[in-house]
Amino acid sequence: RDVKSTFQKYRSYGILIEMNDGRRFFFSGTPYGDFDEVPAEAESGYFNQYELLLNLGWNTMIAGDYDKLYSFVENGGTLFTGLPQFSTHTKRDFLHDWKDLALWNGGDLSGLCAAMYLRGIRYVQIPTTLLACVDSSIGGKCAVDLAAGKNLAGAFWQPSLVICDPSLLSTLPDAEFANGMAEVIKYGAGFDRKLFDMTLGNVRENPDPIIARCIKIKRDTIESDEFDRGERKKLNLGHTIGHAVEKCSGFSIPHGSAVSMGLYAIYKAYAAEEASVIKKALEANGLPVQIPYTADELCSAALSDKKRNGDTVSLVLPGPIGSCRIENVPVASLNGIIAEALS
Repeated sequence: RDVKSTFQKYRSYGILIEMNDGRRFFFSGTPYGDFDEVPAEAESGYFNQYELLLNLGWNTMIAGDYDKLYSFVENGGTLFTGLPQFSTHTKRDFLHDWKDLALWNGGDLSGLCAAMYLRGIRYVQIPTTLLACVDSSIGGKCAVDLAAGKNLAGAFWQPSLVICDPSLLSTLPDAEFANGMAEVIKYGAGFDRKLFDMTLGNVRENPDPIIARCIKIKRDTIESDEFDRGERKKLNLGHTIGHAVEKCSGFSIPHGSAVSMGLYAIYKAYAAEEASVIKKALEANGLPVQIPYTADELCSAALSDKKRNGDTVSLVLPGPIGSCRIENVPVASLNGIIAEALS
């Protein structure tokens, strides 16, 4: 049902799946579709009856599939395929020059692979969490964590399309929805007082207007600074300490929870008069605010953050709710700032 809702513009779609025991199935997404085993002897035009194909199997790209899938795409079909094929089943001529191809395995990882493969191929973002809807699917940042710190191996690579279907959020666990709310509260705190006030209500009942507002804020910011050299840095409000929390936890603390802690901490240090209302919004949305690490631990982790530049680190500092500013802070003063935030 979720797939049908997300791809409702397509008259028909199919899903190719491989089970752990090696059986291969094809699901027809037409109104009367059902599971059917893929005929081994199927001709190359087998998939051409569909407009969209989701290739969700781990090893479904057997030799016989290449002709079928190539024919499908050549005839105007849209293929969404998984990352494992890039490691063991890739044929250069199979993917080269395709205009409608997505990598199916999470936004950051898919974006990074799309940026690297053949020095860049087109890809599509389909966010299925609140955090991805309002933040990570927008703007072309794609990266993975290293032992040294958060998002240190990555690229700027813009998706060709972002399909955001808020109905997919209805199945999210409360904790995962809360992770997304940390970013929503950040947008309100740093850019839009009206949006911030909306986070004090029950967002889950009607997330659409909040998602739309967050997307607009991020879109407008990135259009003026795509490569994170100026205004886009403001989107990191709460993230310097938040990323340090993630690193100290061995990335076991979710990003949203860490951002929540970092957001409250930076308000305590630089806008104490607003800290109580920030805390109220965070806690109302089921987010933690107390950091379980010392200033020394956090400072050590923050020194490897990508926002450091020589002897300074770029901090996003809060003002009155709805505003923030960027300030280059000496590295030598970072421990004291964090200690003040924890006090």
